[in-house]
Amino acid sequence: MRPGLARLGTSFGNGERDARVFQRDEQAAAYARAKATVPSRARALIDDPDGLCGAVLPWLRERARLDGIAIEASGEPASTRARYRQLCDAIQEDLVLVRRTVDGRDRAVFVDVCFPSGWAPEAIVGASFAAIHAPVPGLLDDARRAAAMVEAMTQKGPFVRFVWTLSADDHLDHHPLRGLRRAFDPEAELWLRVERQVTMPFPERDAALFAIRTYLYAVTELEAGQRVTLEAAVAAMPEPIARYKRLASARPLILQRLRAMRDGLQTASASRKTSDESSLVQVKPGPGAPDAR
Repeated sequence: MRPGLARLGTSFGNGERDARVFQRDEQAAAYARAKATVPSRARALIDDPDGLCGAVLPWLRERARLDGIAIEASGEPASTRARYRQLCDAIQEDLVLVRRTVDGRDRAVFVDVCFPSGWAPEAIVGASFAAIHAPVPGLLDDARRAAAMVEAMTQKGPFVRFVWTLSADDHLDHHPLRGLRRAFDPEAELWLRVERQVTMPFPERDAALFAIRTYLYAVTELEAGQRVTLEAAVAAMPEPIARYKRLASARPLILQRLRAMRDGLQTASASRKTSDESSLVQVKPGPGAPDAR
């Protein structure tokens, strides 16, 4: 697995939204309700002896405002943790702040992650970037690579990357101890789970922000071409990555489901052609339809 970084603002077909750190949409209320179910003891976790959190909070609030997100102005909380909680409740992203100290070590000084994909956010508070990402196959092959990535995210950018997996439910919160994650079975609907990860540098403070937005897409609602691409990716996925994504044991079932969707579409298409071939000539591809060439 490799970083796959692009500059924030790179066009992915979403207009001005691609340049935003915080992407607010019509599902904001649902995300807020989901965040409200996470225990307060697991929210806005701070281990910040140098005061980084308080120093960058005004920038975060202003960036949220520029991205079209209103934060309650009245009743300003007194504590830094409470102010962060207010900010994090207003956005759909999860946030992590990483700080590099004068001796070159780095650590997570702030964590508010409500929608983890199978890991425990409370366990990474105070941990290094290398320790946090150690389970990811191939991402950090040695200590020098980890140091280079920390250097890039604190001094360069901002960057954006996307990571994905599949799940058998549409719960945003897959904390391993909260029991919301469903096992794959023949009756479960397949969901494509995509994380948009933005890194924002604060070079003058040798620090960086991670903003993680989780999106869920029902696989049945993807375009046919997207499902074909997904099927190929699942089939070609190296075993270590499949194990990391918790897809290894379910891969045969997932591929069976994806192939059934493809075969069903092809069968339906052939049936339509046989029953009314003349009318097919009048069909025009809609926006985003694959190019037959």
